[in-house]
Amino acid sequence: MALSDSGKTSRYTYNAAGRRIIKSHGDLESVYINGATQGISKQKEKKTMKFNLVILVFLIMAISSCCAPKAHNKREKNVTNELSFINNKRINFSIKKVACDTCFPIFDIGYRVRVNLTPKQDSIIIRMKRTEWLSLLNDETTDYAANILLYYIYNREAIALLYNRSIKDWRDGMKEDDILYWDKTLNYH
Repeated sequence: MALSDSGKTSRYTYNAAGRRIIKSHGDLESVYINGATQGISKQKEKKTMKFNLVILVFLIMAISSCCAPKAHNKREKNVTNELSFINNKRINFSIKKVACDTCFPIFDIGYRVRVNLTPKQDSIIIRMKRTEWLSLLNDETTDYAANILLYYIYNREAIALLYNRSIKDWRDGMKEDDILYWDKTLNYH
């Protein structure tokens, strides 16, 4: 809405709720939002368009900044939920003596870790990145389980785990060496 009084023009813009959001008036156009001066210009139309563009950009930035962390947190929660089976208290594994069944004559090839996983869990651990594994190996709730899963994936000789089968024994005797081994091995895969 615009009013003209003695050659001076006042213009008012209202939002959908009926509140006045922009007021401009005078020889030089002054723009006010909720009573505070926001800008002055001689060219009404250009200032109005420029001002509306500034408001639009500000609103887009505000909405984007509000939504971005939520999407990121949701993704982190999904990853955390996907990896919840990697837990020291819930890892279900065995160490078996295995033989080469494609060789003649058949001979023992050593001890290997076997883990009971669902096909989905199996596909998750195969896709995991080096940084995720190292993070799990350095977390006291997942370190032993992550190590067992890596022995399983890489078919690593596991005779030493027979003698360090408890979490405490493994942490005291093998953890540092295993983490160094996995750090190097995961660099190349």
